[in-house]
Amino acid sequence: MQEDLHLTILLPVARVLRDGGAPEAGQALGFVQYAAGMIAQRTIDESVRVRWFRGPLGLAMTELTGPSAMSVARSEGDHDEAEDADHALLQSLIQGRTNAEIADELGVEESDVVLRLGELFAKIGASSRAEATAFAFRERVL
Repeated sequence: MQEDLHLTILLPVARVLRDGGAPEAGQALGFVQYAAGMIAQRTIDESVRVRWFRGPLGLAMTELTGPSAMSVARSEGDHDEAEDADHALLQSLIQGRTNAEIADELGVEESDVVLRLGELFAKIGASSRAEATAFAFRERVL
């Protein structure tokens, strides 16, 4: 647990601990989730942040940690709720709300909104709010 992350070492180790059911897996995965949150929070430029989380290390982190704290549980019975959360985020983007306004509306931290938007952008193949809005209209998801 240091400021200078060695993700090329941390991610495979966390994956092995998780897959092996080691008792240390929870701590390792918690650190990976913390690191993902810090990367998302410290990457100011939205397009850079989205591209990074779409890259190999970002995808590996997302696969290991699962959805952000703001995301709805995605068990089989909750799939519709997860889609509703995505629709609500897209609706907020179309209405021109800022991350802070979305966080206030949902009662979560702004960093959680940043993570969730990054996940949503990666999911729909967008790199900006404008592309996400265009996707919503083009695909008629709202």
